[in-house]
Formats: sequence, C-alpha cells, structure tokens
Amino acid sequence: SRLMGEGVQPQRAVDIANALLQMSGGDEMYATLDMALIDPESGRADIYKLGSPPSMLVSRQRTRMISASAPPCGILDSVCAAHRSVRLRPGDRLLLMSDGACDFSDASQSRMVRGLAVALAGREPGDAAESLIARMRTRFDLTDDAAVIVMDIGARDSARRRAFGRRG
Repeated sequence: SRLMGEGVQPQRAVDIANALLQMSGGDEMYATLDMALIDPESGRADIYKLGSPPSMLVSRQRTRMISASAPPCGILDSVCAAHRSVRLRPGDRLLLMSDGACDFSDASQSRMVRGLAVALAGREPGDAAESLIARMRTRFDLTDDAAVIVMDIGARDSARRRAFGRRG
C-alpha cells in the first residue's frame, strides 16, 4: 500500500513485490495478491489479482463474483496481474479474501461464503469479516491463514468504512 501511496503504478508495484519474494529465496516462497484501487469520484474499482480467489461484490442482496486468473507472486521471474474493473454504487459492499478463508473450488464452500456475504450485509465491516472467517472455519476444515477485507461503499466522495479480518 505504501508503493501505491507514492504514486507507483499497479503493475510496477506487482513487479517489486514479485522481485522481493523471489529474493527471499526458497522454492516455497510465494504469496497471493489482491488489490482494489477505488476512485471515489466515479465509483470505479480496478481490481488486480495474482493467485487470489474471487472477490465478491454484494449489491442489493445479490452477490457478483469478480474472478481473474494469474499465478501467485514469487513463482515466476515475471508476472502480470489479472485486472478487472467494476462500477461500485452507494450501498455496495466489496469483499476481498485470501484462499485460507474459502476454497472456491469446493461448491459447498463457495455457496456458503456467498450466502454469508449477503447475510452479514447489515453488520459493521470488521464484525462481518471476523464472522465470515469464524463461520467458515467452524463449518469446514480450513487450516491456512485467512484474511478478509470488507469495504462498504458510501456516497461518491468516499468509501464509508473499511475493515480487516485476519486469523492465522
């Protein structure tokens, strides 16, 4: 996030993260990347993904999966983040999560996390993130580190609240 705050373009930030992971050494050193750049004036969200599961947009009690495929950081010498753009509206909720929070290749986990995203829509973002992780861990045997970011989209001039949930 510091790189983006300094005006570094998204792909350049990905290149730097990839190089740092590769320099860390080891064949097992890799990381998923999920980044959302939101323009509060237009409501446009540019989402960049490397090895990360789908993001979810909850809008009017419906979920939309935002998927993009690219290998994780740290594996290849050069990576290009998969990119998707979505339009956010006031009242929408955007969820980014690590693969430790849900195995989207498992249909029952995917259905449950989508249902939870809608069911938790009225909760504060931090509470919703923690509840989602806790409920997924209770129902499924998830042992990997889990992180969930929940963002409520307010009026066009700002993202109202952001909250992070993490269990490791």
